[in-house]
Amino acid sequence: MPLMANIYDAEAAALSSCSARLVCRAKPKLAEFTLLGPLVGVVGWFLGLYWLLWIGVVLATINLSLNLASGAMKLPVLPGVFMFVAAELLNPWYLGVGVGLLIWKALEGAAELFRPRSVGE
Repeated sequence: MPLMANIYDAEAAALSSCSARLVCRAKPKLAEFTLLGPLVGVVGWFLGLYWLLWIGVVLATINLSLNLASGAMKLPVLPGVFMFVAAELLNPWYLGVGVGLLIWKALEGAAELFRPRSVGE
């Protein structure tokens, strides 16, 4: 029973430290930024607004660069595979590279969004 009391005390302390009007978040969610590039790119692809597609590719490139710089990703092998396969399938090749990166970032963002979370997160 003391373990349950500690859990309830911790929850009460966390709730009392938050303002009633503000939503408390322990850590910022990065899935939103990871999915921003693919979402913008898909909208641009389906609406035929290729400048919007390339803005999505730039956002995905920034996210991949930040992941590499922070050490969250050591070596971008899987993104490279996705970009290479898409470059072989789509013409011109640079469109395939951009679409491959968007596909990889969409999968990575979905994995971040739907991953199991621990109680404290």
